[in-house]
Amino acid sequence: PSLQQRADGFNREISISYPQINNLGIRYAYDDDWVAEKITDEILDKYPNLKGIYITGSGVLGVCKSLQKANKIKDIKIIANDFINDNIQLLSNGTINFLIGQDAYTQGYQSIMLLFHKLFDNNEKKYKELTDCISTNKEVSKWLV
Repeated sequence: PSLQQRADGFNREISISYPQINNLGIRYAYDDDWVAEKITDEILDKYPNLKGIYITGSGVLGVCKSLQKANKIKDIKIIANDFINDNIQLLSNGTINFLIGQDAYTQGYQSIMLLFHKLFDNNEKKYKELTDCISTNKEVSKWLV
């Protein structure tokens, strides 16, 4: 559901804010880089003037591989989700233009620890607010491990 919500929200905002953009719709790669690469190959053949790709989840490596093969990395803007190591490296080297991410520490580890301390220590610790952000390669250093 969250990937569908990402796509729905993106498509809704693009249609409202940029009605002149021809949105090609959603293609499903089923978390498979090979499938994502083949879909991207087909789209590039059919739409040689493509300007951007938004990737809601997995498949980023496949999309980037297709664009590199076609020598289109500099011509097509890529927006991806999630601050995972592969995506961060692709952002860092300029392959991905924008990376949308959530604060995984706060959403994952810290939320579990807050629950643990409440249940076992009866201690209600203060918590950091959840943050979402969009990063470019100029800001990627804060996400590198």
